[in-house]
Formats: sequence, C-alpha cells, structure tokens
Amino acid sequence: MSIRHTAALVVLGLAAGLAHAQTPGFYAVGRYMDVGNSLVNTVSANGLVAGGRTRIPGDNSVGFTWTQTGGRQDVVGPGFPPTTEVLGLSANGSVSVGFTDLPTTDLMAYRRAGTGPLQSLGTLAPYTGSIAYGVSGDGEVVAGDLLPSQAFANRAFRWTPTSGLQPLPLAPGDANSSARDISRDGSVIVGRSGTASQSDFDAVYWDSSGVHVLPRPDLFSAYALDVNYNGSVIVGAASQQLRATVWRQGNRTELPMLGTGSSVANGVNDEGAVVGVNFVNGDQPEPAGVWTLGRGTELLRDYLASQGVAVPASVRLVATADISADGRVFVGRYFDDNGVDTGFVAVIPSPAGVLLVAPVLIWFIRPQRKG
Repeated sequence: MSIRHTAALVVLGLAAGLAHAQTPGFYAVGRYMDVGNSLVNTVSANGLVAGGRTRIPGDNSVGFTWTQTGGRQDVVGPGFPPTTEVLGLSANGSVSVGFTDLPTTDLMAYRRAGTGPLQSLGTLAPYTGSIAYGVSGDGEVVAGDLLPSQAFANRAFRWTPTSGLQPLPLAPGDANSSARDISRDGSVIVGRSGTASQSDFDAVYWDSSGVHVLPRPDLFSAYALDVNYNGSVIVGAASQQLRATVWRQGNRTELPMLGTGSSVANGVNDEGAVVGVNFVNGDQPEPAGVWTLGRGTELLRDYLASQGVAVPASVRLVATADISADGRVFVGRYFDDNGVDTGFVAVIPSPAGVLLVAPVLIWFIRPQRKG
C-alpha cells in the first residue's frame, strides 16, 4: 500500500473518531441524591469525561466524573472525605485533580488515578493548604495553589511525582500568584500574579524559563484562566471594563462583546478557534456564551442550535466552563425553571472536523502524475 493511501486511511480514521466519539445532544449531569446544586468544571481533551461537584446541605461538596455511557460517578463513600471537587482532568479523563476539605484541615489538593484512592499532594510551610486546578494530558504534572492561613498570599505551584510540590516564581514586585490551568503537554502553566493587597494582577504564564507577564491594554488587572494543548493560545480577561481576551503567541486580542457589561473567556480548543465566554452584569438573556472563528461572539444556546443541538426552553445557561480539544464538547451549568443549579454537557456533531480533513484527503487520493 502506498504512503498516500496509508495516510488517507489514517485521516479517515481521525474523521470517524471525531464524528463518533460522543453522541450529539444536551445532557444534564444531575445531582448527588437529587439535592443541592451541581456544576461541571472541566472536560477531558478527548471530550469523553466531564468532572465537577454537587454542593449538598451542610456546606459539603461531592465531586464526580461523568460519561455518556456510565453517567455520574460520585466521589463519595467509605474512605473519602466529606468534601471533594473535581477541577481538572487528564487528556483521556483517567486522572482527575481537585481538592478535599476535612474539618481538621484546610483545603488540600489531590490527584486520583482512575477509581483509586485520592492521593493528597500536601502543602509546604508556611502554607496550610492547597488546591489543584489543572493536570497535564498524561496526568503527571499538576498545577494549582498553595493556600495561606491569611488572605491575599496564595502561591502558584507545580507538582510531579518525582519533584513533589514546587512554588512557581512570582512576577517582579508581586507577592501572590494563582495557577488556573496547564497545557496538555505540561510545558505551560497559566494564571495570575499580583500585589499583596490583591488590588492589581497581571495575567502570566510559567514555562521552563520562568514567569512571563502577558500584555494588558491598561493599568487594570488581567487574568489568564485557560490554555490550549501547547501554550500557544491563552484565554482570560483584561481591561478596566473586564473583557474576554485571547493571547496568541503572547499577542493580545479582545473578543467582541455581546450587549453590555463585562465578559470573561474560559475554555479554548486546540486551535484557538472556539472560546468559551461568560457575560457578567450585562443585558444578555443568558450569561453563557461562546466565540468562534467563523461566527464571532454569541449566546452558547444560539451556537448549539446552529449546530443542531437544542437546549430545553426551561433552562437558562449560566456558565460555559470548559471546551474539549476539538471544540465539540461544552460543559458548564444551568438554572432550571425551579431555580435549581445543574451541570451540563453539550455535544455538537462534527461536520467541521470532516471539512477540515477533506482538503487533506483530496491531496492524498487524487491521481498522481508519473515521471
């Protein structure tokens, strides 16, 4: 078989995988014991596993993972603490990270492989707790915060099985920092670095050479909240008005606003062509939005409808929390008509994926001139 024909089969297989990995639709993840409220914080890069928590009476949370085939798997029962929350997932969802909370301790970051026990990542003196926000695609590098006993002094950390917890450097003149996500290849951590009073923050990223401050449009704070697979696209918010912002190779772009108020970017696909947007204190019918390269900024409900996925009229989408690597799976939370807060997973079909590989297929299979 020729190299071209072999490669064509590989591309066809990729297209088929994109089309059939998930069944398109809008899915409610439910709530533990049907009480309290739930939200979905994160989705694995392959779009197959979502993670979040149910807040239950007594001010406790029950973390969970969710799949289309298995439903919600709650992190609860003998051997588990009364409060858990899933904040990050590896590329295939086999490793989860987040935090636990015990009555005798502060919040504590954990890492969990599969359905095994929660591995505490501990903390470092003088800090008294920790929280894990993100994990690399292979599940081996964790990013998060060391938590102090006093306010306004968080410190971003990086953890690996061999090095353990390592505080990340602060930007010059700063006194605290927070790490909110890590690239799938584990090379870039994103977050913020700021003054002790929390009156001013820079959006930053960390790599093997140290901490780097991302440009902002004015003297007001900026935040980096999510990152694509290799750190080339970072999203968050910046400016006095607080606007959803994308940094591509360090170059800043403010996403167009929909209506009035502020906006924050949270969630981005591998190419940076699909970005989750949340509207704050504006006149939009719903706070959950999305920006796409082809359509611009719009309500998430409208974008899903344009892709053939209907959101029930009885729910109000209030947050877009994360997006899968291929831009097909969106997670977040909604209010129903009874005011109950519930996490959701929305999956759109993948004609875009087929269209992207079509030119490549044409090149592979077209007749070749001899000689």
